[in-house]
Amino acid sequence: MTVEVKDTASAVSPKVYSGSLDRFDKFQVTPHIGLEFRGDIQLQELTDVELEDLGILVSQHGVVFLRQQNLSAETQIEIGRRLSDSGSVHIFPINPPSKPGTYDEIRYVTNEHDRSNQKTNADDWHTDITFEKFPSSYAILTIEEGPEVGGDTLWASGYAAFSTLSPSLQSYLETLHAEHDGSHFVSIAQLAGIPFRSERGGGNKGEDLVAVHPVVRTNPVTGRKALFVNQLFTKRIVELNKDESDTFLGFLFRHVEKGVEFQVRNRWTPGDVAIWDNRSTFHAAIRDFPSHIIRRGRRVLALGEKPFLDRGGTQVPQA
Repeated sequence: MTVEVKDTASAVSPKVYSGSLDRFDKFQVTPHIGLEFRGDIQLQELTDVELEDLGILVSQHGVVFLRQQNLSAETQIEIGRRLSDSGSVHIFPINPPSKPGTYDEIRYVTNEHDRSNQKTNADDWHTDITFEKFPSSYAILTIEEGPEVGGDTLWASGYAAFSTLSPSLQSYLETLHAEHDGSHFVSIAQLAGIPFRSERGGGNKGEDLVAVHPVVRTNPVTGRKALFVNQLFTKRIVELNKDESDTFLGFLFRHVEKGVEFQVRNRWTPGDVAIWDNRSTFHAAIRDFPSHIIRRGRRVLALGEKPFLDRGGTQVPQA
């Protein structure tokens, strides 16, 4: 099995930021990842050109933070559709049936049903829904309620996670595929007595929640290469035997977790929005607040292309 490689002469033409958002005050949070807007920008007021530019900035910086948005669920879904090249957003495989005040396209992120304050899978470093054949391009998360202190989220740059590896290891990783598995969601749906969502948008359908993707993928917006394995869903490297795969994946997971030089930490206040590029970032929630405090948010996932590797892509972030 070989990594899917596109013709480097025509595969990726990075998008160019037009400057339409320069009228808003913003700053780079860390050298490798994170951009924050200050002040009066409101997502629901952005034109198509401005929203496209915002997507480019998200892809360049990994994650963008916008404060005091008070974003409605309907607007959040619409922004997800506008950010998706296919106009599709994801329906999570075990989203309960919608009822008044809820939406199929929104994943409600909350600790309301798990008050033990114990570490859960959601706390592991991960990238959203990589078990899908067509995984997420952009994620939009807003926090509606949370602790005054704690409950932060961390992001890490997949670009920098790849570029800080040795050139020899980079070259080898470009020859590999990894299997991503979300099959446990089928069992969870059966145990919980809720319908399994077989139609999940963007060409994702059926009960097969296993996908094979390149270990290194190219972001089509920037043309940059990023490491694309994660602790939650990546189970094996298909070209290696189990011991070799476990060793390589363990090293790569630790590399991301310990890479403090290419991470950013966000402290939430109600109404804040984070938009990140799932093609080139990892993230993790932090359970460091008392179990009686509710943390609740809404996430929408824009769906993207089938992951690919363009070996002519760049390695070092150029934000």
